[in-house]
Amino acid sequence: MTTTGKKERESETFITDEMATLQCRLNAIYTPLADAVVELRRRRAIFNGNTPGSKWLPPCFPADHQGGAFLFRFIATPCFETLRFLELAGGCGLTPVIGEYHRDKYAPCNPIKRALVKLGFVMGKESENDPLPLVEHFKIVGRHPNSQPLCDMRTRWKQSLVAFHHEMFSSMLNGERHPILAEYSQHYADAGARPAAYYSDLLRVAIADGILFEDFLLDETEWCFTRDVVLPAVNEVTARFGLRPLIVRITSPEEEASPHWYWYSGDLMQFLYSKTSINHHLLTTS
Repeated sequence: MTTTGKKERESETFITDEMATLQCRLNAIYTPLADAVVELRRRRAIFNGNTPGSKWLPPCFPADHQGGAFLFRFIATPCFETLRFLELAGGCGLTPVIGEYHRDKYAPCNPIKRALVKLGFVMGKESENDPLPLVEHFKIVGRHPNSQPLCDMRTRWKQSLVAFHHEMFSSMLNGERHPILAEYSQHYADAGARPAAYYSDLLRVAIADGILFEDFLLDETEWCFTRDVVLPAVNEVTARFGLRPLIVRITSPEEEASPHWYWYSGDLMQFLYSKTSINHHLLTTS
């Protein structure tokens, strides 16, 4: 084996070992939902209202709440991941809160942001024997340069991107109880704007105010964020309060990296068509 080949082999082994170590550390931060709910009640009794993450509670949060279920995303939208979150939150009696970050900047390399402008609708399957769903994609935003704040982006029919997703969300709920939508851009700015600066502060809400619902990934786009931001933040908050933040998986480890969670029910296609009923050319699949 050449010297170059030996170094490449050693590098591959190191990366494999590092990923295995990271996976073990990551698995350790999660708590099963039933256990998290019981532990949250215990902690709330201990803190007796003086909780460390209270500044992250929205002003409209009910005074008699039993704790919040928190999902932090850029824009609240009725994709399958959000529906799964609402199902879990409703099943354990927690008040669902979707924390938003409208001032964050668009980046096509981020799959969650990309899915906000190129929507995928699951239309069923081409045949009963086909294991993969039939998905129709529509790009609802025209030109979207990198680093443009999400709150400044407009759809092809000139509607605010944020307003469009909120309106689609409301149309899907159809009168059902709406989760609390809380815009946290100023919180993030006050804490330092960069994830490495604000993430430990955000995790305080999962000490005794509620449960964070999240799937942290170790794929090629997210593993650095998980390693360099999430795990250090968990360690910092745990050391400070002597309690580990309550974090619950949204999906199973086998499903968490699937793009399916950022797609939408085909039933919402009618809502999309209603926005472009006059100018169908405004919809594009490219």
